[in-house]
Amino acid sequence: WHDLLARYGLTEAILRQRLAIQLNLERYIDQRFRPNVFVDPPSVETYYRDQLAPQLRAQNAPVPPVAEVRARIERVLTEQRVNELVTTWLQALRGQTEIQVR
Repeated sequence: WHDLLARYGLTEAILRQRLAIQLNLERYIDQRFRPNVFVDPPSVETYYRDQLAPQLRAQNAPVPPVAEVRARIERVLTEQRVNELVTTWLQALRGQTEIQVR
C-alpha cells in the first residue's frame, strides 16, 4: 500500500486530506444543486427513445421497456443537470475572479 502511494508521490495523510476535500465538495454540490433538479417524464421518454434504446440496439442488446429503466434514466439525467449547474456556477465564479500579478 505504501509503495503504491509512494509511486504517486503521496502519503497516507495527503491521500486522506485529498479524499476529505473531495467528499466535502461532493456534499456541497449535492446540497447546493441537487435539490433544484427535477426530471420530468417527457425528458425520460426522450432520453429513452433518442439515446438509450438506439445505443442498446447498436450493441445488439435487448431493449427493456421504459418502465424498467425509468429510475436509471432519471439518475443519469439528474447527474447531467447537476453537472450543467456546476459548470455554469464555476464559469460565473471564474468570470468574477480578478488575478493581479505584481
